[in-house]
Amino acid sequence: SPSEPTMTLSASETEKVISLQPDIVFVANWTDQNVVQQLRDANILVYAYMTPTNIEQQKEMIRTISGIVGESKKGEEIINGMEEKLEYVKSKLASLREEDKLTAICCDSYFYAHGKNTTFDDIAARAGVVNLISEMGIEGWIEFSKEKIVELDPDVIILPGWSFEGFDAEAFANDIKNDKSLANVKAVKNNRVFMMPDSHMGALSQYVVLGVEDVAKAVYPELFE
Repeated sequence: SPSEPTMTLSASETEKVISLQPDIVFVANWTDQNVVQQLRDANILVYAYMTPTNIEQQKEMIRTISGIVGESKKGEEIINGMEEKLEYVKSKLASLREEDKLTAICCDSYFYAHGKNTTFDDIAARAGVVNLISEMGIEGWIEFSKEKIVELDPDVIILPGWSFEGFDAEAFANDIKNDKSLANVKAVKNNRVFMMPDSHMGALSQYVVLGVEDVAKAVYPELFE
């Protein structure tokens, strides 16, 4: 989200959680404090975790949560699996020279682009692409426009792959690909406009490393042949 998000459960949803009497509820640090207090007032243990903004932080979140639930060994197995995937991608990109790395922007469904200290910025770095928004020194998310795409002229444009109520991912991508004002943008001209699986790109879990693989394979398919 481009601004400080707040996750709010409805009264009935909160009551449903309370009725289940869980041993513990994990919530993001940006969850509505009224909801957190309601859960705690019902004598439910609530652990608020700091939302990760990079893969190392996600590893630490897994390590912490697995320790809390008494599954530290399983947590380390998951982290080891993440590291193996990252090493695999790194090995495939070993021959990629710094000057040959392609530039990219990633836009979400609200037309906000991802800058420094976002999960995409870490995914991009590990996938061997240069995040142009981060290179501009912009932190977090910035409202974007087609005019800015023309100005930055990225080699790659990464778009959402998930359609939901009020948003059609395929139509959004086709609008970028077929807009005549963008026809000379390198990403459009060279057919490097990619819809990436949101379940990997936006994952606050071990599956984020699959986003690194998704991006690297899409941008540098010849290195994975």
